[in-house]
Amino acid sequence: MTSSTPADRDDVAAGPAASVRPAGVRTASAARPRRKGSTAKLVRRIHVWTSMLSLMVMIFFGLTGILLNHEDWTFGNSASESTASGTVPTSVRTGSTFDTLSLAQYVADREELGGHISGQGVTGTQLWVTYAGPGYQARITADTSTGAYKVTEDRAGLIAVVNDVHRAKNTGTPWRVLNDLAGLLLVVIGITGLLITWLTRARNRRRDLALGVVGLVVLVVVLWTAVA
Repeated sequence: MTSSTPADRDDVAAGPAASVRPAGVRTASAARPRRKGSTAKLVRRIHVWTSMLSLMVMIFFGLTGILLNHEDWTFGNSASESTASGTVPTSVRTGSTFDTLSLAQYVADREELGGHISGQGVTGTQLWVTYAGPGYQARITADTSTGAYKVTEDRAGLIAVVNDVHRAKNTGTPWRVLNDLAGLLLVVIGITGLLITWLTRARNRRRDLALGVVGLVVLVVVLWTAVA
């Protein structure tokens, strides 16, 4: 039977207590992966939210982008041109002549013109006002002394309308703002997708990053050949 000294007994009693870590205390090595996991979770949520928010818009711009790249396609490209003429009543007259905007507004309402005013001018007694919209052009020419006017309308086919909408051409401020937001969301989706690959413990991270580099190289090469 061996005997233990008081020092040995103190070491045995102190040993387990020394190895016990107070609850809620983490080492630096354990905290880092937890913070990294939280960041990856937040990035993944942003990626999903922006993707779902812009899903239909991205599909729309993807399909219309294909049409924009093939303007030579003829289906849905039937265009029409029409003309009309008349005389503005004297009730619209302001003094001895017709006010430019009043005359243009009267003709636009009477002939049911579309779009919005894109230009106007007056040379002597000759007035001209143009209206524009996606795939649409109209021009009013009038004599401000007599009130006689002529209208020419050009309506393009479906393909031209879709192409103008895609480019936000003659679409008005709300659609241009949505167009800008769609582009911004696409940038966010791309950046968060890259961060997800970088932050998560993906087994194929190198492969995924390599694919991204390949895509970048292809973009640069094709862009260079296009502008060279």
